[in-house]
Amino acid sequence: MGEGARRWAVVELEVLFPAGRFTAGHGQSAVRRRRGPQPRDGRIHPDKERRHVCATRDFLDGHPFKNAQRVTRLESISRIIASAVLLGWLHAAQKSPFLIFGPAAAIFRLAPVWHQAYAPCVMIILAGMVQAGINLLRPDWIRFRSAVRAGMSAITIVVVYFLVRAHEWVVLATPAGNASGDYRHAMEIINQSIYWSLLLTGLIAILLLLRDFWRLVHPSQGQGASRG
Repeated sequence: MGEGARRWAVVELEVLFPAGRFTAGHGQSAVRRRRGPQPRDGRIHPDKERRHVCATRDFLDGHPFKNAQRVTRLESISRIIASAVLLGWLHAAQKSPFLIFGPAAAIFRLAPVWHQAYAPCVMIILAGMVQAGINLLRPDWIRFRSAVRAGMSAITIVVVYFLVRAHEWVVLATPAGNASGDYRHAMEIINQSIYWSLLLTGLIAILLLLRDFWRLVHPSQGQGASRG
């Protein structure tokens, strides 16, 4: 822990534990009465300041929040549960379009490109589950989490690029000649919405990749900035 971080920690400890300051103040008053009058100019004796700094460092070295950059159990467990639910939903939605389109499943269906992207999507979800499971056992492996997330973001970018090139993601369940103009217009709106959603997903994946890559190269700075 750097000197600046220790000073901030001292400030936080004094804010969080005012009772300790009150008790310490009474203790110092008792010491003053035993030792006699203290200087009135407000200056602290160098030896006293040195003892205060050493005591603070000893406290921080043994404090449970010294190594605060850890993956919480709540984060790992919630990621495992969410990934399992998403994996089950993808598997069911592949066989039942009703889970995606609802009553409109008789009109629309997914384009074949989604079936080709199914395996990479499952691989990304499984990688997240493995990372969460390992960090549940080893919460101090922060760089491992960043490395896995960087790999997941890289694969996501490739999948998004592959999907964007398809230009069509929802098609009519009935032949185009038998469909009304309203259905074709609705299909165009849905495809346009999916196009912009894919671009936004790709942008977010790029930002996450840069963030995790920065944390790998500069672990102390990247992890200190955010625990997410």
